[in-house]
Amino acid sequence: MADEGAHVLDAWRALRGGWQDQATRDRQAVHQVQRQRRVEEGKEMEEVDRAKHLVYDRVLGPDLAFSPLVYLQFTRFKCGGLAIGLSWAHVLGDAVSASNSLNLWTHILNTNQPPTKIQHQKETDNKITLPITENPRSLKKVEPVGDFWLPSTSLKMATFSFKISKSKVGHLQSKMSGHVQAFEAISAVVWQSLAILRNDTSEERKYVLGNKQIISTVSIDSSVAKLELSELAMLMRNSDKDEKKSIAEIVDKGDGKEDFIIYGANLTFADMQGVDLYGLELKGQKPAYVDYSIHGVGEEGAILVLPAPDESGTGGRALTVILPEDEILKLKEVLASEWSIA
Repeated sequence: MADEGAHVLDAWRALRGGWQDQATRDRQAVHQVQRQRRVEEGKEMEEVDRAKHLVYDRVLGPDLAFSPLVYLQFTRFKCGGLAIGLSWAHVLGDAVSASNSLNLWTHILNTNQPPTKIQHQKETDNKITLPITENPRSLKKVEPVGDFWLPSTSLKMATFSFKISKSKVGHLQSKMSGHVQAFEAISAVVWQSLAILRNDTSEERKYVLGNKQIISTVSIDSSVAKLELSELAMLMRNSDKDEKKSIAEIVDKGDGKEDFIIYGANLTFADMQGVDLYGLELKGQKPAYVDYSIHGVGEEGAILVLPAPDESGTGGRALTVILPEDEILKLKEVLASEWSIA
């Protein structure tokens, strides 16, 4: 294992050598862990935060000058399987950037050659940019975090992930009128289920899309719990105003002295279906399962919709739910009883 760890570390150093900032290249840490479970046992675990032992759990600070921007943890299972956990500071880039870095690393490890191309998110030109406004709804100011980059919450937040098969995704879409995409169908079901649990009469919600982030907010005055799912899905689809420039303007005005959150400022749905999570390959093998989570989510919560292979090979989805811990168990019960998922 020591030899393999050295080989892995050499390959990671080859990748990081492409980064321009010497300080950034030096602020990384690699950990190796041995576990007695099998890979399949880990995939089938129903516990909340089940992946926390597979990723080195640190955020930036409090000593920023010595805080690694990247933590890489390799966990070897007794069956011979390997879990790669990447903790990636968002200041380096988004989910696409993190995925590209891992995929690039394994390409170099396998071939000793740089790749000829890297995934880039398609430009999106069908959104209307909002004029600069003082109060973008998708942004929330929080108490100053200082040099410890994790906002505090009064509720204990937790993460739970589960898969939705291709056939189940199709079933959800068939329950809604019009041409509803998978992301919209899944989001509508989860949004309404949470509204019922929270007994909300009205709600704001926003979602973030892709590498060229588009941040939109949907506001409704009627009860989310009583609306038709098709209506919720179409509200998401027709949300065509981008608040990104307004957010940048507000943040820049504070000269970096004020702290804000986007994920969880309102109930947030992130469409990450286009991220190449399964592009990683080691010794001819692709990942059996890939999960993704976010630290510092506000108390309204965030839902990430990810690609996931199912028994047919493609077309499934994975949901990562980041919510107050007591809501996760309730949401699982509703989704299982009403929709036969989770």
